[in-house]
Parts: sequence; structure tokens; C-alpha cells
Amino acid sequence: MLRLLGRPESKNFSVELGGADSKVGGGALPLLELPSCALCLLPGRLSAHFMEAWLRACDPPVITRLEKDRILLDVRTIQEKEMKTVAQAIKDLGALDNKE
Repeated sequence: MLRLLGRPESKNFSVELGGADSKVGGGALPLLELPSCALCLLPGRLSAHFMEAWLRACDPPVITRLEKDRILLDVRTIQEKEMKTVAQAIKDLGALDNKE
């Protein structure tokens, strides 16, 4: 994912990779957590709440998780064929000129 993003230079947010716990959810093990990797968007000029809402409003929607005032995109849940679409949505978010 970082390869597709490059290093977006934006005052809107910064990007880093980090570890995450990914919930399996449902079935016999609804509370089971798997170690995963997450792309984290750390607020800059844009708030985490704005970024989450903006990404969900994309077509197709980019579903994220808001945790500790940062946006997490669990790489385990993004299919290979979706990587370019998600990367482009993040680039577009970084290019926004308007403040919330």
C-alpha cells in the first residue's frame, strides 16, 4: 500500500504503518483478534472524524476504523484488487485544499 501511495506530502495528515489487532468477528470466535498491519492516517489540518466520513463517502466507500484519534486501514481487510482504489482515495484526501 505504501508503494502505491508513495509518501504523500500533505498538511492534511501524515501516514505511517503500524501494528494492529484485527477482530475476526462473528461465528464461533467473535472476540478473536489476529495480529495485522494497518496504514495509519494521523490528523494534521483535517480531523480524524472528517477523514473517516470523507473516505466512507467515496465511491466506492473506503471503510476505516477510528482509534485513538487516528484512522486505521487494516491491510488484512483490503483485497489486492482494491489497493489502487484505496490509495487513490487517500491521495485525493491529501490533496483537499479546503479546511473542514
